[in-house]
Formats: sequence, C-alpha cells, structure tokens
Amino acid sequence: MVVQPITTGEDWRTPIIKWIEEGLLPENRWEATRFKTRDTRFIMQEHIRYKKSYTHPLLRCLSTEEGIHILQEIHNGCCGAHADTRILANKALRTGYFWPTMKQDAIL
Repeated sequence: MVVQPITTGEDWRTPIIKWIEEGLLPENRWEATRFKTRDTRFIMQEHIRYKKSYTHPLLRCLSTEEGIHILQEIHNGCCGAHADTRILANKALRTGYFWPTMKQDAIL
C-alpha cells in the first residue's frame, strides 16, 4: 500500500512542521510548552513527518483525508469487512500510519 500525498494546505501537521523546520512555536504559551515537551516525538525525514513510537517503527503522519483513504483500503482488503472499528484503526497503526483522529475516523 502506497500513500500519495494530498495537497490540502494547513492541517494538524502544519504547526509541527513549523516547529521542526523553522523552530517557530505557537503564540499561545500553553501550546508552546506542549510543543517543547510532547511534540518532540515528531521528526522529519526527507520532508515527510513521522511520529516516534515505543511499540512500532516510525509512524508516517497523515492528513485526515489520507488516513480515511488508508482505512478504506484496509477495510476493502481481504477479510476487511469483518473488522470492527477498533481493529481497523489498530491495523492502520501497525501498518505504520498515524493521525490524531484515526480511531474516530475508523467509524466509516
């Protein structure tokens, strides 16, 4: 399964990209603190965002649209129709993909 990037403008990854590439923090003090601590788990390799994981290899960060496409690919695959939403989201995670709303988006 290959994910082709979809050009959508700004999404949840944009502030992370600005933080990693340019060192720009959000103006909100609380969000800036969050970026300095929690969001250090994100890295860039060859202009692609990844999230570090303790239990998986690097997880490729996707937009919501890309994530929904991946869920549909998994769901329509072999024996996919028998998977419930939790299993569907976990399959996407195990395949190496991440986006913040993946569990909510698995409810197709």
